[in-house]
Amino acid sequence: MITYMTNTFFIIEDHSLMLHGIISWITENSHWKCIGSAQNEVDSLEKLNELCKSETTTPSVIITDINLGTENNDYLGIELIKKLKAENTNIKCICYSMYKSPGIIKLAMDAGASGYITKSASERELVECMNQVQNGEIYIERNLHLAIETYKEAVSSLTQKEMEIVNLMLNHKTNDEISDIMNIKKRTVESYTSRIYDKIGCSNRSELIEILS
Repeated sequence: MITYMTNTFFIIEDHSLMLHGIISWITENSHWKCIGSAQNEVDSLEKLNELCKSETTTPSVIITDINLGTENNDYLGIELIKKLKAENTNIKCICYSMYKSPGIIKLAMDAGASGYITKSASERELVECMNQVQNGEIYIERNLHLAIETYKEAVSSLTQKEMEIVNLMLNHKTNDEISDIMNIKKRTVESYTSRIYDKIGCSNRSELIEILS
């Protein structure tokens, strides 16, 4: 049973020119209609809570940027998806972002996104993504497939000892604690973590935890 307005979208993008440019292109070059927009989390939640009170006003897809311009959270769009899905599991969200990191894509999809497409993709592919997501499919930008497969291979390439260290890091153990637990020198732990970062494609512990948690 359809529980939303077909071919309608709501978009969240903190840059005004980008926001209006996307809306203009999509509405002029496809069958889609924009029924709302916002430039920050608070505004988007207020508007969507009102729209989603009725099936006749619920958008069929919600498009959101990941970085919504806040200094203390680069991934606020992902947190927003979690909140929206918690309120309504039928809502279908698409991440439209500059981020191409497979780890970030994983975070978005784990949060409940049904689609992921970068801002370097064509507008036509964005519309294709919207069409497929509305039909209940999962869509990830074609150009990202190789990077995702490479990421999976990188994770599977971790040695047993590297995986032990990763698991300890995911449990928020410090290098000193890992050194004691594994009975190895702290310098050895640092060497392992450096190799792990290189394989996964991150630069620090916080990124690793966000990507692999």
